[in-house]
Amino acid sequence: MLRYRVPRMQLRAVVLIFIFLLVAAIPALAGPADPYIRRGIAHYNAKRYSEALAEFQSAVRVEPRNDEAWAWLGITYTALGRNQEALAALRRSIELNPDGRQAANAKRWIDRLMPRGPTVVYLADLRAVVGERRFGQAQLFGKDYYKAMATYTRDSGEVTVYNLGGQYSRFRALVGMADNYEFYNGTPVVFRVQGDGQLLYESQPARSGDVPQEVDVSVRGVTRLELISIAPYGPLAIWADPRLIKEP
Repeated sequence: MLRYRVPRMQLRAVVLIFIFLLVAAIPALAGPADPYIRRGIAHYNAKRYSEALAEFQSAVRVEPRNDEAWAWLGITYTALGRNQEALAALRRSIELNPDGRQAANAKRWIDRLMPRGPTVVYLADLRAVVGERRFGQAQLFGKDYYKAMATYTRDSGEVTVYNLGGQYSRFRALVGMADNYEFYNGTPVVFRVQGDGQLLYESQPARSGDVPQEVDVSVRGVTRLELISIAPYGPLAIWADPRLIKEP
């Protein structure tokens, strides 16, 4: 069988022609929005946000289903402080191609724009640096609380201490005596909250069956939080759902 070998020079010429045709075809593969997007990105990188906005608006007008154009339009709206329009554009980009690279980028920008509420941290999820406490279910005035902190009291005050590190803005809880506490002898309990040695709150004397008292105090800048329950003979004091609030 005869075999024909293509001369090396001819083979090189064929390869070069193929590469040339491939490169020449690339602009034809780009959509009508592509020139606007390229110019818009250049304006955006130069912080010419108004010019960038005009380019991206043109891009989505000539190619309404281009997810990259919508994503850049949303990002540019963000730079101009037009957050509601930014959210709408970014969400449109995600709708057009939920699994694409632009969708992932748009989601990150949406996370930055969405308002964040305060973070709630329950004391049940923190470790006390001083004091014995038990967490679980407790009933105050007929209502069950599932993250209640129970502490035994003494006349000098039973102290539970948390290190806040200045991270939180408020401390909240309800305080009182547990309903139907079998060892209760009628002795009232006084609850105190101290921050860095300063008195932040003191309750009225509380007895079993009383309406629980609300604690809501600022702990902004506080490092050492002390929860104190005072009563002779050691009745069980309840801090119902004690929690710290951290502002965004």
